[in-house]
Amino acid sequence: MLAREHRVARLEYAREYVNWQNDDWRRVFF
Repeated sequence: MLAREHRVARLEYAREYVNWQNDDWRRVFF
């Protein structure tokens, strides 16, 4: 089970990148 801080961090991460498209992610991954 995730600690509360980890859940909050994961939610913030998801909200930040929710609108990213495949082309955006291609620039991140090699």
